[in-house]
Amino acid sequence: MDSATSLIQAAKNLMNAVVLTVKASYVASTKYQKVYGTAAVNSPVVSWRMKAPEKKPLVKREKPE
Repeated sequence: MDSATSLIQAAKNLMNAVVLTVKASYVASTKYQKVYGTAAVNSPVVSWRMKAPEKKPLVKREKPE
């Protein structure tokens, strides 16, 4: 059981790291601007259309009978 708990915690830590990376990438993409000739264009290089994913449990719990 400890190994399963450890695996679940590692998965949560990994997902948190992914979320932080995506957030940092989004912030960086909104701060960087392409330069065409002598004028900077105000639109970001990367266009993000973010939608929160549906939350699903990592472990399906059995209903007690």
